[in-house]
Amino acid sequence: MSRLLITLTIPLALAACVADNADSGLVVLRNVMPTTGCVADPTSDVVQSSGIIQANATRGYLLTPLVRNDLVTVEGEALTRKSIFLEGAKITVDFYDKTLFTAAELTMMETDGLTKFIAPTSGVLEPNGSEATYQLEVVPRDLLVAVGTKLAASTAPHPTTLLDLHVQMFGTIGGSSVSSNAFRYPVEVCTDCLVNVVGLCTAVDAGDTFNTGGACNRLQDGLLDCCTQDDGSLLCPPAPPPMN
Repeated sequence: MSRLLITLTIPLALAACVADNADSGLVVLRNVMPTTGCVADPTSDVVQSSGIIQANATRGYLLTPLVRNDLVTVEGEALTRKSIFLEGAKITVDFYDKTLFTAAELTMMETDGLTKFIAPTSGVLEPNGSEATYQLEVVPRDLLVAVGTKLAASTAPHPTTLLDLHVQMFGTIGGSSVSSNAFRYPVEVCTDCLVNVVGLCTAVDAGDTFNTGGACNRLQDGLLDCCTQDDGSLLCPPAPPPMN
């Protein structure tokens, strides 16, 4: 999925939290756990309170936040007067490990739009409690690569680091700008923590069932089973070799 990056000039928690600074009724409530196809049902009460992604994932981390318009109309008032037209989210990525990157590296990543950027989206939230979910890439693929390079230098068996994400939705109402509260969401970046090698593909039975990874990204928020092929490469998810 392509993503437009726009650079912005703008106590440890292991679960998402919401800062109480919303204005004009726009509120990010929580991150809804998506189902197959990265579908996040606005009526679902199943919450994804933190994330995990492998540094070598082929796409960035996708957040599926639930957003609500708390403005209320009076009798006879047109809904459009208090409808919020969403345009995107301002994303800021901080690091709990302050030694992971140097000051110069952090400045460069911000300049490149990897730690401060806008994730575009669109939609209309009508007043009186209307809710909707959105897909936002909140950790860019290039940032995962940079973090992965740092983790590769670690001597730990499966090194990880924790990102502190700040997500603030924005849009317009009646031609005026509106912003949501700042929603904080932790994402762990790891190496080889979500791939489980079950053995040789030649030992896989056609009736076996395996973990297929996350709903939005195979290497995000879900275990991915793999088997080893004759050439040493991994096949994910496992499947028996074709019959001759």
